[in-house]
Amino acid sequence: MRRNLLYARRLFGDIGPLNTDPVRNLPGRIIAPAVSIDGVYQDYDEASDDQHYAIGSRMVVDDRVYHYGSAGATLNPGYGAKNVLPQHVAFAAIGGCTEGEYTVVVTVGATDGVLGDGVIDEDELVGGYIVIFTAGNNAINRRIVGNTVVDGPNPMTVTVDRPWPLDVADTEHAECMASPYLLVQTGNFPVASVMGMPQQIATVNQFIWLQTWGPTWVVPGGAWIGNDNRWAVFLGNGSIQEYTWGDGLVQQAQLAGFILCNGQAGAAGAPFLQLMIAP
Repeated sequence: MRRNLLYARRLFGDIGPLNTDPVRNLPGRIIAPAVSIDGVYQDYDEASDDQHYAIGSRMVVDDRVYHYGSAGATLNPGYGAKNVLPQHVAFAAIGGCTEGEYTVVVTVGATDGVLGDGVIDEDELVGGYIVIFTAGNNAINRRIVGNTVVDGPNPMTVTVDRPWPLDVADTEHAECMASPYLLVQTGNFPVASVMGMPQQIATVNQFIWLQTWGPTWVVPGGAWIGNDNRWAVFLGNGSIQEYTWGDGLVQQAQLAGFILCNGQAGAAGAPFLQLMIAP
């Protein structure tokens, strides 16, 4: 009973007058899904060899938000961790969708999969997304909750979180991606997007919370904040730089957030950043 009440508080937040977590006596947290998959609690500053939450799980801590991910290589906490995985399935034929059902058969191509060899492991796409194209280009977007294994160009059954709203003919197509928090990496990946800031050094295949919103610090690179310029963007290596109109290096860069405060006499300071990736 006590554990159930604790899980409820983690899911919905503490509703008491002090808004405190009864275990830590700290501001109440929200974790969704609330229940660890193995009953072990992993805090936002811990790296683990074992997976304790579903990839993509969300934790709210005071003004900060975290999402649960895995490391594809050693992560450096000063740099943004990027989704370096390519889209798993390109424009692929489907076996058709039936209104009210949760599955669709997708024909995986010979160049699909992470390595471009047509291989996708069972449930590798869980936490990712599928888009089904329909007549009139009315797309259906769903979260993936399961997929069958496919070894080379073959059919793969994808299970989604909500039923199909209509029948879709087997002449239509689909595209799939895995969770963007899966096997993230820090490093110079100019065509990859930052998904969050690691809170601890994590080695390959470890599991870690990635900060996606709220006050944080990121390694600054290049020029920094001038008068009336609060906008920070990520560079190709996951550091941040001020956004300057007309600067080819940052003109189309990913938004990181805005600067919270400067140092004395307008100096750059740390700088502390209001991270703005996923609230």
